[in-house]
Amino acid sequence: MKRIFVFLFFFILTASVHANNPSYSGLFAALDSIDEEHKEHGFAGRASFSRLHELIRKKLSTFVLSQMEAALVKRITNDWRRYTYLHDFVARKFTKLNDCEQKFLVASLLYEAGIDTIYGYSASSCHILASSNIKLYQLAYIYFQQNRYYVLAPNGISEQIPDIALYNFGDEGRMLNFEFTVAAASVGNMIDEKEAYAELNSQDRFVFSPQKMAFFKTHPQMDYIHYIHAPMSEKLVRNLENSLLPALSTMDDWHVAQALMDYIQYNIAESKDVIDGSHEKVQFMEETLFYKKGDCEDRVILYAKLLNLFLKRPMLLVKYERHLALAIALNDYDQWQIRLDGKKYTIADPSIKNGRVGDLMSSLVGETYVVRKINFP
Repeated sequence: MKRIFVFLFFFILTASVHANNPSYSGLFAALDSIDEEHKEHGFAGRASFSRLHELIRKKLSTFVLSQMEAALVKRITNDWRRYTYLHDFVARKFTKLNDCEQKFLVASLLYEAGIDTIYGYSASSCHILASSNIKLYQLAYIYFQQNRYYVLAPNGISEQIPDIALYNFGDEGRMLNFEFTVAAASVGNMIDEKEAYAELNSQDRFVFSPQKMAFFKTHPQMDYIHYIHAPMSEKLVRNLENSLLPALSTMDDWHVAQALMDYIQYNIAESKDVIDGSHEKVQFMEETLFYKKGDCEDRVILYAKLLNLFLKRPMLLVKYERHLALAIALNDYDQWQIRLDGKKYTIADPSIKNGRVGDLMSSLVGETYVVRKINFP
């Protein structure tokens, strides 16, 4: 129980701000005062998200609270875009907080906006699900339970899923990215969706012969576009479709692009591969899947081929001086975009840690770039 309260203290502390400090530098309250308020509000053994949220509100200054409420932007009615907007807002304003601390503030803001929010966290990771659909929460709860997460939820959700308000599943946390799957899941097909997610995260499905890997390793280096156009074997296509298609089939274009980006970020480790002091070894898609690592161009090649297989939208290769990214024709999305021949292409960079479709690396803002159309046959 002591360990549970340590975690709760940790997240409540993140929302504490001095009254007149627009620089957001005073983000931590005294631990003993938090402890006293815990005792006063009777959180021992069972704590609902709504009560913790009220405690956070008391700790927020009027200035910061007004800034956050303004960020809710009532005209944004899509839950996913609202979540993305709030996440970006908190990330910009609370730069000293880590990812889980920032997500806890986002969850509190979503609750403030009248959106039921379930928040799960462990020693190593954390997740938010915001929705009005109880079946999505039930599926999220299964994930939390199976992966030993602590869970916080509003009273309304707690009443429909008994004892969900606070569960101790232990400290061991495995990094999950279930958000995109659960948020877009088909309500009538929850079990299949859960199984599809397990397939989506399988890292051992792609096995290639030593002869083929030796061929790739000794292949002369080519222009990036040739790697993107390199043919895939029928077996690889089948494996990819069996792994990813069940989950992706319920999603719109933006969520498909985001899901594939997440898949790469969580399964392909970042790795530099300079071969002679200046030139890099560009990998074929199969090499990246086999070695489970790659740098920006390797991830972009894999991402482009997956997007073409599952989304089939026009794409651009975006080359900066020291970086490579993609841009996808998603006309209804309005973040970082490139306009070419009357089309709007949204930046999609699988190398940004915890990045989302539409994000641009801060170091690339204002940098010059060259674009090249990817003309798939």
